[in-house]
Amino acid sequence: MHNILKNFDTIILKCAECGKYIEVGRANDAARCKRCGATELLVESDEVVVEQIKIERIQQSPLTGIMAMLHAGTLIVALYTFMLTYHIAAIIMLFASALFLSTFLIRKRIKRISKNRIHSLLPLLAILLIIPYIFFRSENYEYQSDDKYVWVENELTALIPKPKSGHGKITWDDNERFSIKVSLVLEMEYYTYVDECIKRGFTIEPDNVKGMYRAYNDSGMRVTVQYFSHTAEMAITVEKKNE
Repeated sequence: MHNILKNFDTIILKCAECGKYIEVGRANDAARCKRCGATELLVESDEVVVEQIKIERIQQSPLTGIMAMLHAGTLIVALYTFMLTYHIAAIIMLFASALFLSTFLIRKRIKRISKNRIHSLLPLLAILLIIPYIFFRSENYEYQSDDKYVWVENELTALIPKPKSGHGKITWDDNERFSIKVSLVLEMEYYTYVDECIKRGFTIEPDNVKGMYRAYNDSGMRVTVQYFSHTAEMAITVEKKNE
């Protein structure tokens, strides 16, 4: 009988007499074909011994440990990316982390597979996922990381709280309106900012929907706060009420 595939605690053999495939436990001393009755002592098969040595080498290989570390590392990156609300990028990195974990389990013979060399293909696919991760993670990232605004002190900005993040760009500033787009903002920071605006009196004719809050204060000034989860940005506008 000839060994053609090993699956952790079992070995699949091909009967040399009739060609039928037989799955045999590695702890067994002999394999017997149920079709033709042919029997072979596994302890006498050099091929079986060689396959067992190969399995043990894979399990003890430093590469197996590296797969575990890559799984942990990509999982941490995915969680951090999710906190920054780059959801698509986070999902991509979670998938890469799952591929590294699967590779580790396969190499340790904890997880069964049907293909003999799949443990070599999975990490390659995980590495290739870095390309779309960078694409979705880097969208507007250079702008967000490098651009910092200088907060303006005037009659309009005195009505609203200063954003926590110092990254972004002032898009409008005159006596009638002040607008700023702030980057690197977590979603919970958006809700905190809205609460601060409410505490400052912007409670008249409120329009509160997911990702947007708009209201007036008793002086007729209007504030609009919008949150864009795909870029982790918050747009703030305070302006005089249109007559």
